[in-house]
Amino acid sequence: FYHLDVRPYYPSPLRCFKCQKFGHTSQKCPNTEMCTCGQPNHPGEPCNEHKKCINCEGQHAADSRECPRMKEEIVIQRVRTLEKISYLEAKRKVISSSPRVSYAQVTATPSATVNKLVEELLPLLSKTIETQIKQTFDNL
Repeated sequence: FYHLDVRPYYPSPLRCFKCQKFGHTSQKCPNTEMCTCGQPNHPGEPCNEHKKCINCEGQHAADSRECPRMKEEIVIQRVRTLEKISYLEAKRKVISSSPRVSYAQVTATPSATVNKLVEELLPLLSKTIETQIKQTFDNL
C-alpha cells in the first residue's frame, strides 16, 4: 500500500484573456481587448512594451504571479474551494478580512527615522554653510 497526502484542488484565478482583469472570462467581456503589458492589444510576440499591470498599476505584466491582485485572487480561490462558496462570497470574505490602512497611517513617518535623518544631515549642512560663508568673506 502507498501512503499519499491528498489536498483539495485550488483552481487558478479567474482572469479574462481579453481585458486581463480578474473575476470574469473573455466569453462575455464587454471591455476593450488589452495586452498583458497594460496597453491596447497590439501585434508582436513576445511583447516588448513597457509593463504596467491593469489590475494594480504595478510595473509587471497582468499575468505576473508577483501581482498583489493575483495573490489576492489566489486566496479568493482557496477560500472559495475550502468553504464551498461562490466567487463573490469568497471575494467579500477576503476583502472584509484584509486590514484597511488609513491615510494617516500611510502618511505618518516614524519619528525615529526623521530624527536619524536630521542627525545625519545636520553636520553636512553645517559644513556647507561654513564653506559658503568663508567663500563669501574671501571674495570681499
